[in-house]
Amino acid sequence: MKLLRFEAKNVHDHLDFNISFNQDVNFIAGLNGAGKTTALNMMVSMLKPSIEELAELSFSEATLTLTVSESLSFDIVAKQAGDVLELSVSTLPNETLITSLQEFRGSRDRVSAQKFRSNKVFGFISSLPPPMFLSLDRRFIKAASPSDFVTLSHFWGEEKQKKSDVDSGMEEALQLIAKKSSKVKDSQALEDKKLRDRIILDSFHVARESSGASLPKSNTPRDLKLKQKTIKAALLALEFKSDDFEQMYDSFFDNLISLSKSVYEVFDKPNSDAAKSSATSRKKGVNAIPTTAKLDLLSLESSKILGKWFSNSHQMARIDRLLKMIEEYEQAKTAISSDLAKLEHLINLFLKQTSKHIEITSGGEVSISISGAERPLTILSSGERQILIMLTHLCLNDLLPQSGIFIVDEPELSLHISWQDMFLEAVQAAGPDLQIILATHSPAIIGGRNSFYVPLNGGI
Repeated sequence: MKLLRFEAKNVHDHLDFNISFNQDVNFIAGLNGAGKTTALNMMVSMLKPSIEELAELSFSEATLTLTVSESLSFDIVAKQAGDVLELSVSTLPNETLITSLQEFRGSRDRVSAQKFRSNKVFGFISSLPPPMFLSLDRRFIKAASPSDFVTLSHFWGEEKQKKSDVDSGMEEALQLIAKKSSKVKDSQALEDKKLRDRIILDSFHVARESSGASLPKSNTPRDLKLKQKTIKAALLALEFKSDDFEQMYDSFFDNLISLSKSVYEVFDKPNSDAAKSSATSRKKGVNAIPTTAKLDLLSLESSKILGKWFSNSHQMARIDRLLKMIEEYEQAKTAISSDLAKLEHLINLFLKQTSKHIEITSGGEVSISISGAERPLTILSSGERQILIMLTHLCLNDLLPQSGIFIVDEPELSLHISWQDMFLEAVQAAGPDLQIILATHSPAIIGGRNSFYVPLNGGI
């Protein structure tokens, strides 16, 4: 879902809004008092929908146009007349929610969500994918369905031990990280089991046709050593750990590597030497010794070595199959943990300027270090906390659809000028398909991206 247009009249008796949105990035820019925060609050209140918040705003009419696909768009319309609020959507032309404003003014609880839960207009708007809105108090505000508004209110800490907004914001981010880490751990355990099962089943593999075993080359011993290391690391990660296992495993590869060297010395190396000799002989006008004659010279011992190689050639195919399994396993594990890895990377792009580094442990805890020394989370500045909170929600919050709407009021707050320039790239990397709406009066945030500039009541 994306926003297309927002229009409002007589807001607080002196402001009119007429905003057309880009589908990717929008810098809603204006001077102090231009109504940036008011416009954002109105849009979010209409999208929740929150009768309580609309009751605190003064306006005559507001229309929010949205699209859910290239061919489908619709309007949410709110009208105020005296003490009456009317709320409607263009998809339900015969339905209108009409209520008294006085009933909801000054209410902090979302009583309207319970009262209008069966109303078609209220239900339709509540069913829309909610935007993610980072308000000036640096807490995420999201829409709540009528059935879960009490739970969400508690989750966002509105009545929770009177913690500061920054602390509650950090707590929410840390909860998201811990929850995602737990899911990653469970998914990786399933991949571990899948690989173990595939290894066991491969023990019963029967080749359907001859693979045409090839002779070892000069680089075969080196390749086998690399494969030995890769396979061993994967098996140890799967907890194939015992002295007997390691001894048997290493002995198997040592014998195979030794055998490949012996075969190469007996067969391929003489061929290589003969080729060099033949080339030299041709230069001198001397005929080379025929290969068939050289093969007749193979000793009985050499024949046994060659036979031993061919009798074990199926092991080479099995090693390659095992390597393919491990490669697929590693790719699956990387995909499973990609969101956490992306979050770590993006946060560290900002923290490295102050020699800080964040790491998300396998247990889902966030570890902070400065120049290698571990420090408590309280060492983070307000700007660093803001970055951690925003990027965590963008990377990990399942309530934010991948193609949804991300709104931030004055992202430049607590951010150094150099970080303001990095901010948009980090947000786009965290949510590449999001519609991003940033209300700002900072030219550094815009950074010359004039195509995304949406001036509000004169701009900046």
